Amino acid sequence: MAKKSIDGLVRRDLETEKTLKKQRRMAEIQRESVDLVSSKKPAKRPSTKRKVSHKKTPKTERSIREDSLIQEYLSEMQDTSPTELTEVETIENNRIKKETTTRKRQPKPKKDHSRRRKVILTVVAVVLLLSSILYMIADNFIRKTTADGNLWNFVVSSASKPLKTDKNGRTNILVFGTEGYKMDDSNHPGAQLTDSMLFISMNQKTGDVKTVSLPRDLYYKTCGANKLNEVYNCTYEKNNGTDSSKEEYEKKAAAKLEDAIEDITGVEIQYYVHLNWAALIDLVNAIGGIDVVFVYGDQKWDGDETTIETTSPKGLKDWDNTKKRWSLDMKNGVPYHLNGVQALQVARVRNAFGGYGASGGNFSREVFQQRIIQATVKKMKSTNYATNWGAIIKIKDAVGDNVRTNFEDSNLKTLMRLLGKVKISDAESVSILETDDGDKLLTSGMISGVSYVYPVAGRSDYSELHEYLDTRLIEEKCSKDESKNKDIKKCKTTKKTTTNKNS
Repeated sequence: MAKKSIDGLVRRDLETEKTLKKQRRMAEIQRESVDLVSSKKPAKRPSTKRKVSHKKTPKTERSIREDSLIQEYLSEMQDTSPTELTEVETIENNRIKKETTTRKRQPKPKKDHSRRRKVILTVVAVVLLLSSILYMIADNFIRKTTADGNLWNFVVSSASKPLKTDKNGRTNILVFGTEGYKMDDSNHPGAQLTDSMLFISMNQKTGDVKTVSLPRDLYYKTCGANKLNEVYNCTYEKNNGTDSSKEEYEKKAAAKLEDAIEDITGVEIQYYVHLNWAALIDLVNAIGGIDVVFVYGDQKWDGDETTIETTSPKGLKDWDNTKKRWSLDMKNGVPYHLNGVQALQVARVRNAFGGYGASGGNFSREVFQQRIIQATVKKMKSTNYATNWGAIIKIKDAVGDNVRTNFEDSNLKTLMRLLGKVKISDAESVSILETDDGDKLLTSGMISGVSYVYPVAGRSDYSELHEYLDTRLIEEKCSKDESKNKDIKKCKTTKKTTTNKNS
């Protein structure tokens, strides 16, 4: 039965009960009054225990049904006594109270953690994706630039593992550049000619560093004009188009150039680094340019710029015969900030078509190349690559496709450690044109109408050069108290060479 019907039955039952009580009380009062008036004898005081009997009226079927509904409704109100149900509102309040209590006792639903799990999984997925991308970039860089290396070997390798050395305990690294703007440049004539060649000799224990440049026109038997700068190209072209991969004939060509330089200098080469024009341009631009200053003779410079020696008191000026204009016009004693293209122009200048400051031709160019390398390394050392990830990515892009080396991935950490240890200002340039005492080792001249550089002892006799470098490279400065460092094979006793501030 609906709530309204039950409430009506309860209300009516209560009203009936009140009426019956009122009627019984009135009847008792009337009987007591009649007895007092009519009887001379004192009437007996009615007992309070006397029960008043009432004739019970038989309940109809409807009354029975209504009573059962009321009892069913009241039984649901377990916390409420029937004697307290004097008002319908009291019954309703008790019912609401019971329902509220029942709801409070119900257990709270568990929190839904699915959203939190989704957020966590999303963050983990993003981190894994970024890590994978960075790993692939770094791994690709190491695979391209090293001898079949990979990032994992680089990570697990030790920075204390020494590099390979020669009989004198020195590590010799050949650095050579080809003229093309990419490693397999077929559009540029002479793209695989090595017009820039030098090697870096390093004592890993003392930090002593020396650089030796080799003239591009140095006489050496090749497949063409018998010049040293053709060695790499001859081997490269011989293997190009064969079943060997491009990487394989690049390695064979580099190994052939290493052999040629060992024949000429008598110095064993352990590693090589091959760059092209684009590598220098992109690298210098990636590090934000380099700072240099040109000096002449005994001119001193106290600034932080890398000094570059010219052969003219006016500075450095060079004519570009292709574009029919001056490509360089620099003054001595004036600091310059060079971008990638300008750095390449300085590294290649030799006044071939006019100008001044590089009157030594290829010999001047070798000096300029060494100084540009020093300025580049110096700028790279001043950059905090631990926090500057943008610079790392730029350098990776700059050298990733424009540099090849036979350094193993396990050698890279050691090399990085050594570069941090070596002070570039102490790097000494050793000339192979003449000894420190002024004795000529090489000369230049025409052979069959072609200009060459060759030994004074004979066109292919490099024995004097071998002897000189074998002694000159191991000479190092000893301590002030003239006690010899155990890692130095020979203290420097020959005529002191002039060095410039190229830190």
